[in-house]
Amino acid sequence: MKFFFSFIFALFWLLQNLFGHPAFIRNTLEEIDACEGRIKLKLIRTWNDDDIDDENQFFRLPKEVKIGKDGLVYILDTANHRIQVFERSGKYVRTIGRRGKGPGDTLLPCSMAFDKDNNIVVADDGNLRIQTFDSKGNYFTSFKTIYASIATVSVTNNNEIALHSWQNRIKNGSLILLYNIGGKIIRSIGKFHEMTRSPLKKESTFFTMDKNDNIYISYYGTPVYWKYAYTGEPLQIVIFEMPMMTRLHENKSKREFTVTGKFKTNASSGISIDQQERVYLVTTTRPVKKEERFYIVRGASGTLRVTGKKNNSDNTDRFRLLVFNPSGKVIASKQLNVFCDNIYVHDDTLFVIDTYMGMKIYEYKISFIGNP
Repeated sequence: MKFFFSFIFALFWLLQNLFGHPAFIRNTLEEIDACEGRIKLKLIRTWNDDDIDDENQFFRLPKEVKIGKDGLVYILDTANHRIQVFERSGKYVRTIGRRGKGPGDTLLPCSMAFDKDNNIVVADDGNLRIQTFDSKGNYFTSFKTIYASIATVSVTNNNEIALHSWQNRIKNGSLILLYNIGGKIIRSIGKFHEMTRSPLKKESTFFTMDKNDNIYISYYGTPVYWKYAYTGEPLQIVIFEMPMMTRLHENKSKREFTVTGKFKTNASSGISIDQQERVYLVTTTRPVKKEERFYIVRGASGTLRVTGKKNNSDNTDRFRLLVFNPSGKVIASKQLNVFCDNIYVHDDTLFVIDTYMGMKIYEYKISFIGNP
């Protein structure tokens, strides 16, 4: 009987996609709670730990971490205007970039990705451009972006650059712009929904790409993620119910949804995907406490700092990791005990990035209980 219902669900999902309609998948709070503890995280290393006496691991607002095709760890050290490269053991290898405006210089880099040749594509936000370096750190090309406030960058299998920026979604409502290597826009992907109940008129988003160049987008204030094909066709709308968040109501005939309720806590603090196309998403279980609040101050000269922090602890019970199978159903859940501003999954390793509170990166080994 269980196999029969699984088959029917898979067939329903397939038929919707074949006819160009995205599949609506809803995950209830009861389903999410039932999956609690099905994933285990074993801490391997804390990057920028208080006990480490290594100036190369003195990060200021680290925003991303990636594993290159060379097996090295690349950490985007935003407020230090550089990328730090390490062996998996933590041994320092090299620094890429330095503060400045010239070719090869960076100013508040905010995102990075690798192309198929292991070249590093960097969103150089302070200089309003995309720069490309080889894996040794040698600069060889760049282009200016149309919109400022770059948030996330990724690269397709054809070396096309997918870019999400704050100004782009405000000015034309699209989520992702796809550029060729010369900086020409190929197409836009996704449209921003207008039903947000977030205090922000246009809420922030996270996005990631799988090995087939499908794009997964999650929202700061709305408990949902969308899956888009490389061509821009929406494939899935995955809803996950959480307490103190807005509720989504789907209209399958119109391929859209409406949002009700009040925004009390953010829905997404990062999204990533593994080689099995399992989606990892960090959400929150409660609003921010007074002692957890802080302010980000950006100076005219390209400085970025955090002020107003009253909490000196690295621990919190606010964040929860959810894992979804390729069909959009939740298969695992785990309460985190650290702050999270982004995540990254590589093979059986999860990196939890605490950009603002502790400025640390937590590296975990992933294991599942049972067959996910």
